[in-house]
Amino acid sequence: MLHKGLFPSSSSAVPAKPLGDIMTDNTNPSNGTAMNDKNSNSRGGTGNNTGNSNQSRRDARIHDRAMRIAKAMETRRMTRMKDSEQGENKSWSSWRREQSLRECAKDDDGENIALSTAVQKNQDDDNMNNDTSCTEENENMIETPFGEMERVVINQLVEAIRDGWHGTPPPHVPSQQQREVDTFFAEDADVHTDGHHMSVRRGLLYFHSISQLIEAEYEVHRTTNYTSGPEGERPCTFTEIQIGPKRTTEVLSHGVRYISHKETGRKFVVVVGPNDYDGDPEMTIMGDRGEGKANELWKDMLRWFHRQGPLKGQVVDARWNFINHEDVDLDDVVLDHKLRTTLEINVFEFLKQMDELEKRGLAASRGILISGPPGTGKTLFCTSIMANREDATVIYITSEDIERPSDIANAYRLARNLSPSIVIIEDIDTLGGIDRTQVHGHPLLGELLNSLSGAESNSGVITIATSNFAHSLDAALRDRPGRFDLMVELGPPDKKLREHLLRSAISRMGIIADFNISDFAKRCDGYTGAWLVELLTQALLLNHHYLGINTSKSKQQTKKALELAAKRTERFTTELMEEAFKLVEARREFARQGMDNFQHDKFTQNSQALYG
Repeated sequence: MLHKGLFPSSSSAVPAKPLGDIMTDNTNPSNGTAMNDKNSNSRGGTGNNTGNSNQSRRDARIHDRAMRIAKAMETRRMTRMKDSEQGENKSWSSWRREQSLRECAKDDDGENIALSTAVQKNQDDDNMNNDTSCTEENENMIETPFGEMERVVINQLVEAIRDGWHGTPPPHVPSQQQREVDTFFAEDADVHTDGHHMSVRRGLLYFHSISQLIEAEYEVHRTTNYTSGPEGERPCTFTEIQIGPKRTTEVLSHGVRYISHKETGRKFVVVVGPNDYDGDPEMTIMGDRGEGKANELWKDMLRWFHRQGPLKGQVVDARWNFINHEDVDLDDVVLDHKLRTTLEINVFEFLKQMDELEKRGLAASRGILISGPPGTGKTLFCTSIMANREDATVIYITSEDIERPSDIANAYRLARNLSPSIVIIEDIDTLGGIDRTQVHGHPLLGELLNSLSGAESNSGVITIATSNFAHSLDAALRDRPGRFDLMVELGPPDKKLREHLLRSAISRMGIIADFNISDFAKRCDGYTGAWLVELLTQALLLNHHYLGINTSKSKQQTKKALELAAKRTERFTTELMEEAFKLVEARREFARQGMDNFQHDKFTQNSQALYG
């Protein structure tokens, strides 16, 4: 039975075009357009533009080979058509044997000798072996528009056309990079390859670290870069990265280095560059398996990165980006003396005593939960920790930096490797800390609990979390020493602290307080530090607003008037503070109760009355 379906049926109404014409027709098989010699010789993927003459000779050989196959196929097709017209039902193999017998049965004078006997014997053999011979023959034949064709012939033709069209190099020919790698190692070396795929930020920092390690401990024999084809080189690629809050440098981001250790002489080949699939950084290390695994260099690089890499002792977020924090001193954080002492002991003193705690068999990790309404100084205290961290590494985590649960685990893994370190979690309730009895389980809660106190020890890590709703946190966070050992509640400051806050802020602003600070501190009962700063901000804006009105009314200012205006900008009067207090009180009322229509009208009237 013939194999059908691979080609269109030969019984089509459109006559089949001779294969010889097809092979000699200079057309593009994809769209049928004519191809000139220039297009025929240009093939991508080789990466070498110097071998055009060799490529042309190779194309000519392929074309000749395909033409010979096509002519043989065409001869068979025409013969079978002739036999079909004569009504003979003979197979191709039977016809070939008969032709051979006819040639062999001729004597020297060209007369046939016992031809009928030989032909009869051939026909008898065909009849006796009809079942077996036809089956074997048909299995190796495929029906095509050009007649029946052997599988071997079709495969040869397809391979010849594919090689000629795509210019595919012989698979057994190694690339230039592979040849040079084999030459760099010993002849009997068993080359072991270790590859790592990374995110963009992490990959570039690791590229910097491997460069620093190579510079310190290895001798570089050669640095190069290869084309995507089997032959050719191209320049290396360097990328500028940030290695500090205000420091940048260039690192090799696409290239190959051949190195050997300065002391042991052990050889490695380090390849860095973008991944072919998604373009993310990728590092491949090759080494002789007889001297050890190639990933030993990778482990050495990680140790260098954790001990003296660019993140060590810095303030970074969960994505390894540097944070430019404010330079806030501890004295700028106005807290109750008892609370301030407690926080300083559990953070800064704990950092100093970590080694002593481990020697005595105590946990060298600490968890502190700071709660309180907005504006009470939680974030300001965390900022002061960043500015006074000494040699500790700070990892600042917010909900914006967390895209998947593994990000929290990765942040804590980094904190352990860079210890001593401080992990600050801003608004932990937004990262899955809400009580599971009130809402359905958050996908980040399990990862958060496991990172705080799981199978891996957090030795050398202090966790500081802030929350505006500590009472709504999950019980596994609130009532579990080992996760949060200390809970501190920050409330609105008392009258003494409010007065201290006002005086400190006015002094930093360079303003003369021409009003009774103690009286306003008493009237601002319930104000947090943020609301007190807002009160002074409103006063400053009102002062400049009134100054602008007075300036516009008098186009020609005298020298004395300008001096009076300058003094006005440096002085807060009682009248000015009263107006600012009204605005802030309306804003606080809106924040406490929400805004209905009546409150909205009242708020609008007050604003219009003050600003005109």
